[in-house]
Amino acid sequence: SGALKDLKVDGNITIFAPENRAFEKMGPMFKKLLKEENLGLLKDIVLYHVVPAKASSKAIVKALQGFAAIGVDTLEGQKFNITAQRGMLNLNSDAIVTAIDLHGTNGYMHVIDRVLTPPNMAAPVGRRALEAAPAPRRGLETYDGTLIEFIKANDDMSTLADLLDKSGLMDALEGYPQALTMFAPENSAFEAVQAESDKILSLLGTPAGVPILRSILQYHIAGGNATTSAIRELMANTTDSNHLEIPSAIQMAISIDLADAADELHINNDTNVTTADVIVSNGVVHQIDGLLLPPGLEIKILESAIQEANIRMEELKKQRAAGNITLEAREKPPPRRLQEPQTLTDIIALREDLTTLDSMLALVNLTLPLSTPGPFTVFAPTNDAFAKLDANLLELLQSPEGQPLLNTILQYHVLAGNATQEVIGMILKNVSNIAVATAVQIPVFIEFDNSTTAEGDKTL
Repeated sequence: SGALKDLKVDGNITIFAPENRAFEKMGPMFKKLLKEENLGLLKDIVLYHVVPAKASSKAIVKALQGFAAIGVDTLEGQKFNITAQRGMLNLNSDAIVTAIDLHGTNGYMHVIDRVLTPPNMAAPVGRRALEAAPAPRRGLETYDGTLIEFIKANDDMSTLADLLDKSGLMDALEGYPQALTMFAPENSAFEAVQAESDKILSLLGTPAGVPILRSILQYHIAGGNATTSAIRELMANTTDSNHLEIPSAIQMAISIDLADAADELHINNDTNVTTADVIVSNGVVHQIDGLLLPPGLEIKILESAIQEANIRMEELKKQRAAGNITLEAREKPPPRRLQEPQTLTDIIALREDLTTLDSMLALVNLTLPLSTPGPFTVFAPTNDAFAKLDANLLELLQSPEGQPLLNTILQYHVLAGNATQEVIGMILKNVSNIAVATAVQIPVFIEFDNSTTAEGDKTL
């Protein structure tokens, strides 16, 4: 590919080197990349595995403290994400580091089990895409269509299809460019929920319920092709060979257990996979007999919270229509009777300079998710920050049509983990900036400003 000269440098580098089997897993795609017309693409792939800094495994683990993921620059120009899952380093939720800290005179090398693909490439070269995956084991069902097409065609998933449509996820999943795995609840799963609360499904379709519905459905989705055999392969590399936790689309872990006697998957302890390993054109579907709820959420709590939020939203709508409320002079929420702040939403509600954020969170019902155990980090815009936005945009964000956008914007301010300034500053001693995954899977970039605070600290 001509990339060798880029690696013979005096400066410090770190190579995440795919082992031979990683290239074999690419199947026919690897031979295509060796053709002369594709050598430029091959070089980009090679350089995407090279980081222009010395990064030992100890330094990487230290940088991950308090973060769900960190983004690192590559010689190719784009970033890849590193996460730590059950004691193992994982790259782009796809490749696992199998050997660490091979030390050369100008840097480190870590061995990985899959080839990474730069994000701007159209085809998922190194992922477990259907055409590049090993031959399916006996018993796998193949569906000639996308994940969404399979759900729409399955009569036993009509409720799921309806809720995906109401949540706005239908189109997003249909056009998603990378492989996904979905643990798809069958109709009986929603019937069991309705037995507990006959109102909950209709409430989840209301303006206040849709953001929660979207989060619940995203909790059923993971990246990549997580077939039963792939899950068992990952389990074999963990301390517990029958248990695995994988990150969902909202960065909360999905717990998977595998029965010893057979390839029977059990999700979050009490949910069973009834039909496993349906291979679709853009991923894998496992049909399940229960609804998965993110940790900290309960049906009865959701029912009352959504009802209260809908009432509050109607009040705000009437006040806006009457011209009695603006973002510059917003009604302050009633004080909460607390001896001390308990959750992030409590802290936000008690701050005089965050009243706009508090009412915005209530408007799209994000106060409930931020009251769960977490941990979370919130970059909380002050009242002055909201006041700097265009007045027409602010009005749009508060309207029913604009609330999905508001929900996305607010979630973009939320990170998983405890990202204190001390932790961030420690990482920034070694790199110019960091990219951290947010609740909407779009990274936020953090770096030091040239200015300092009154206490003499650098400004983030």
